[in-house]
Amino acid sequence: MRRTLTIYPALAFGWVSVATVAKAEDFAKTFAAGTVKSVLVEQEAGPVVIKAVDGPATVNGKKQRYDAACELTATVSASGELKVVNRAPDAAPRARCELSLTIEVPRGTQSYDLNVGAGDIRLERAQGLLTYKVGTGDVHVAGAALSRVEGKSGSGNVSLAGSWDEADLKLGAGDADVSLDKAPTKGHLNLHWGTGHATVRLPKDAKLRSSFKAGLGSMTNEFSEAADAPFKVSAAAGAGDLSIRKL
Repeated sequence: MRRTLTIYPALAFGWVSVATVAKAEDFAKTFAAGTVKSVLVEQEAGPVVIKAVDGPATVNGKKQRYDAACELTATVSASGELKVVNRAPDAAPRARCELSLTIEVPRGTQSYDLNVGAGDIRLERAQGLLTYKVGTGDVHVAGAALSRVEGKSGSGNVSLAGSWDEADLKLGAGDADVSLDKAPTKGHLNLHWGTGHATVRLPKDAKLRSSFKAGLGSMTNEFSEAADAPFKVSAAAGAGDLSIRKL
């Protein structure tokens, strides 16, 4: 197995550590504790698992179907951005670049930007800001402590659990299961989907306002509406039901 590590000067911005793996090789890379503040992932195909841990950042990859033309890089910038890119070159026929990624980052990481063409995302114990975009695949977020979530997926189910203030989720086709582990005192949840169903779970003492529009579907709400509630659930669907339930 061939692995290269290259250090490039980043002009006025300090030093950038770059880990590059060529062709179809599995790899493992560790970055020093305290160097990572945010995460950016651009994944052509394959599952992505990210965990916040007490320790340094690590990136591990295992090939699935991986052509020689594929390009894989893992870098940490001077500003603390961990960037992991698995890319297929713009050529016909398009290369198969399916890679299973497992990434661990320090608990203090405050921003996640995840872009996956085809593959599932699993994110555990994240905090701060989360943005994701998935073409085809499920999204599972557990143990979150997030201020804001903004997500888009073409086809696949979405599960979001933990605490967060604002969430804006768009799904083309798939089910959404969203839960808060403590009663919200501010913020909103906006859900928009084409086909599928959505379930929202909140603590029994939560106070909320809700609205729902659908071409074909209905809403079930176990809570009493509070016009002055600081938390709002709004949803719109082409076809599907919305259920708001007590935990």
